[in-house]
Amino acid sequence: MARPTAPSEAADFSDHENGFTKLDCVVLGVSRDDCLSHADFRDKHGPSIRLLSDERKATCAASSAFVSIASAMATRSWF
Repeated sequence: MARPTAPSEAADFSDHENGFTKLDCVVLGVSRDDCLSHADFRDKHGPSIRLLSDERKATCAASSAFVSIASAMATRSWF
């Protein structure tokens, strides 16, 4: 389930995607949700940024996005 701010953040990044492209930056949305959840989110909210599934938590762990590995709860992080 998407957090209430996730749709507005995805929309904001999508709205500025051309600016990121001009800076040679790629914006990716990553969450622990599965690909089907991401497809539902995309269909409902229409972001143009790419959404990646991290069900195995590898990206979250590598980027220190967990509140704690023991609880496996990801935080909202920007890099």
